[in-house]
Amino acid sequence: ELMRQFREVLLGNSVITAPKYVIDLDAEPYVPEGWTVVEHLRRGRITWNDRKIILYLSKFQCDGNTINGNKLRDKLARKSVCNANVLDFLLKNPHLIPDRNRKEWQYVFFWGTIYQAENRELVVRHLYKHGNTWKWHYKTLNRDWDFYDQAAMIAS
Repeated sequence: ELMRQFREVLLGNSVITAPKYVIDLDAEPYVPEGWTVVEHLRRGRITWNDRKIILYLSKFQCDGNTINGNKLRDKLARKSVCNANVLDFLLKNPHLIPDRNRKEWQYVFFWGTIYQAENRELVVRHLYKHGNTWKWHYKTLNRDWDFYDQAAMIAS
């Protein structure tokens, strides 16, 4: 059967297409033990395309400046930030993290899901690389955020 399918491709009667990855941004997010979800922005379903996700910095995070996470949350409120379902999708599919700018993806935050951690602090999870492995961690909103702390957004 497989050889017949290859033959059909070689004859031009069939094509090989890349699989489509669909992320359900309406699904319930992963919740670490002891945490609760404070806010989870539902954005429907998106078909993964690395150009569909852009990395965003507020002007208050540039040129050596910082902004408090709570103020940054307010500034991002009207933007199409990605929720943590995109983060968890990328952790399951690290081969889809764009090669062209992997360095830029060192600390990418998914502001569409805000958690309350065990210590009652509000936090946002982020993607980061440890050695050759992609992992997640978090940052509290009461800290200052700088040019390393990019937000993942859905491009319009």
